[in-house]
Amino acid sequence: MKYYYGQARISVAKVIQRGLGNADGVYTFNGAGLELMQYARSRGLRTVMEQTIAPMEIERQLLAEEQKIFPGWQEPEPDDEYVRAYIAREQAEWCEADVILCGSEFVREGIAACGGPVERCVVVPYGLAKNHFGSVPTRSPHNGPLRVLTVGAVGLRKGSPYVLEAAKLLKGRASFRMVGPLGFTTKINDNLSGHIELVGPVPRASIQDHFAWADIFLLPSLCEGSATVTYEALANGLPVICTPNTGSIVRDGIEGAILCQIKI
Repeated sequence: MKYYYGQARISVAKVIQRGLGNADGVYTFNGAGLELMQYARSRGLRTVMEQTIAPMEIERQLLAEEQKIFPGWQEPEPDDEYVRAYIAREQAEWCEADVILCGSEFVREGIAACGGPVERCVVVPYGLAKNHFGSVPTRSPHNGPLRVLTVGAVGLRKGSPYVLEAAKLLKGRASFRMVGPLGFTTKINDNLSGHIELVGPVPRASIQDHFAWADIFLLPSLCEGSATVTYEALANGLPVICTPNTGSIVRDGIEGAILCQIKI
């Protein structure tokens, strides 16, 4: 956090030093544009900020709750001066933005919960480029358990403990696969690998092979902006099971299922 906080300020200072030329506005991202928006507003330019994930204050609250439920999954992040400075910076950016773009209603609600200017928030879901994937893979019927895929960094924020609990509950009836970086203790990894196929990180070029393997995509995230991997799963013809906090465009009972309660 210390590094990111410092780099954001350095990068913005370089942009301001170069000047904005004939620009009539600036587009920034949360945590990275406070001084730039202040500079732009002082010159009468329009300011647009994209809140890429729910506010840091909300994220830390949610993770603190999960760490109590699932101790040992990951070390609590320190509540130091840099974290508090980042939270204050993020909230100051809202005050400088003419428009705050939110990838999901969950993000907008997070800003509202922190006392932010929700009247300036506009929800604009993300999407995928048309050439991002090829045609939807043809899936042949297969005998055996249901195939459940999760893609993303394995950890508390992505709801990985709930994937593990589901795998235990559905043992013999469903096969679970996790694709993404692992960063846990040997004990946690051993527990996961006893019930879930842990693939680890893969090149983007091969991710579609995993979508083709799956019958269902599962992402019970605790905090996101709008998880683009859910769009990728939909583009590959998979029903998606996720939480409201995942920030997806999935409609309950249509493209998949929304888990409003993920305690198992």
